[in-house]
Amino acid sequence: MSEISAKDPVCGMSVEPGHEAARADHAGKTYLFCSPGCRDTFAKDPAKFAKGGAGEAPKKKRWGLFGIAVLALAGAGTGRAQGEAEPTPAEKVITIQGEIVDTTCYLRHEKKGTEHAKCALMCLRAGIPMGLLEDGTGKVYVFVSESHGNPHKDIEKYLLKKVKVTGALYERGGLSGIAARAITEL
Repeated sequence: MSEISAKDPVCGMSVEPGHEAARADHAGKTYLFCSPGCRDTFAKDPAKFAKGGAGEAPKKKRWGLFGIAVLALAGAGTGRAQGEAEPTPAEKVITIQGEIVDTTCYLRHEKKGTEHAKCALMCLRAGIPMGLLEDGTGKVYVFVSESHGNPHKDIEKYLLKKVKVTGALYERGGLSGIAARAITEL
């Protein structure tokens, strides 16, 4: 039986056993992570991050419907063929106010705001899909690209801040995405 960490040793976020995004074993202890990105950072130098832990490791991961939702968000399409910039008549250009969040931590743990900044930045840099949490409705729009590029390349400076985003709306199968054309900090 191994000991288990209750906090992600990389970003310090509390992680509930059985609901972790990733895990790794090191020196007889099991470490839980808020994201695969934190696990990968840990794997590069486990001794740097390894600290005490307590408790018993759960017997198996439980992904269920949450896992399916994460996979759907991670595989969200970009919406347009390369080079096509103008919206088609079926598209709608919208402006939304809200907070940019990392979708994994928001969905799994409702993490947002400045107290979550360190982990959210690591998630962004690890390629975790980012979303716009709309003020008032709580609806999350996943950032998508209009040209098969990285939809997150210009949002790091706005991460976990209140913003106004204008862009093309894409909706399919219950998933909503926005291809940001302008982002303004509020």
